[in-house]
Amino acid sequence: YSVKLPLFYYRRVLQQLILHYGKNQDSDCKAYFWKHGILIKKDGIRLIIKGLYPNENESEGIISIATDKKNGFLDLQKEVFQNILNILMKKDLIKKYEIKKEQDELEDAIPLSIGEEKNRFSKMDKVEDDLTKFKIFVSSDGTYFCTYSELLEKAEQGNLRIQGVSKIDKTSTKLLTINNFQMILDKKIDRPLKVFVSYSHDDLALQQELKKHLMPLVRSERIDVWIDNLIPAGDDWHETILTNLRQSDVVILLLSANFVSSNYIWNTELKETWKLKQEGKLVLPIYGKEFFYHDLQFKTLDNQKVNLGDFQFIPKNGEDDRVEAINSSDNKDKALSKVVSIISDAIKNYKP
Repeated sequence: YSVKLPLFYYRRVLQQLILHYGKNQDSDCKAYFWKHGILIKKDGIRLIIKGLYPNENESEGIISIATDKKNGFLDLQKEVFQNILNILMKKDLIKKYEIKKEQDELEDAIPLSIGEEKNRFSKMDKVEDDLTKFKIFVSSDGTYFCTYSELLEKAEQGNLRIQGVSKIDKTSTKLLTINNFQMILDKKIDRPLKVFVSYSHDDLALQQELKKHLMPLVRSERIDVWIDNLIPAGDDWHETILTNLRQSDVVILLLSANFVSSNYIWNTELKETWKLKQEGKLVLPIYGKEFFYHDLQFKTLDNQKVNLGDFQFIPKNGEDDRVEAINSSDNKDKALSKVVSIISDAIKNYKP
């Protein structure tokens, strides 16, 4: 995550964080310092604190905090943010004599603008105790920022999203998921379930119709849908697909002969999906188009054979409870609406 502060506070916070964590790393590891940051290992987790000094016409600096995603990483990220707040409230992490001792080494660590006094450490005493006298901006992606006070307010009200403003273009906005700020919030925030749709590109029209019918669940902030057309240009599509599949709470399989014919789906996505199912993730296979699947087996990641029919297909007709393909229905909208109703019920009782 990133924290954006008025320039003077930015310098104070960054200096004290570097000093504090430089002295509180794992004893068997070396700290790496550079002009605007530090890389250490604490409690077995790598922590990087990096300052992004503003351009001449900007009055705020950004401090970026990142860690390995190991057990305890959220606690470490919360600790760093709490230390940022402590510094801003004049609860210094480093005693003044220690700051003086390190002053010569850090003299050029964070450059001052022309005309500013060199004695920046003495100026630290002027920081206000009241954090409401200036705004702290936070970001989970380093680009779109919201105020920390508004984030706390929205989280307390039970909102799932908050509007962020781009650091580059102040007129550009984006809805941010509040759960992505879990590392700086004490309260556990509900979030939309991440839904991954596995489909063949030969079934693009059906996928698009399904996506439209899923929109009521998206609008009500119960789910976020990820489809491979969201891959940014230039990204490694294989790694991006696997990352989003593994991060998903719910996997939808849009089944058809095209689905089975896709080597990538059959050899990669389906195997990963079975593993997620064994881990307790929700897998919902939609019988999109008719095809022969009886006794059809695929291999898992550990080379076990599993019947595709072991997934419980939807939807089923109301007469004899047989699976009925979407494209066989006289009313596709009705069939897709039924599918979404089943998905809605399934996620209602699902806890990630």
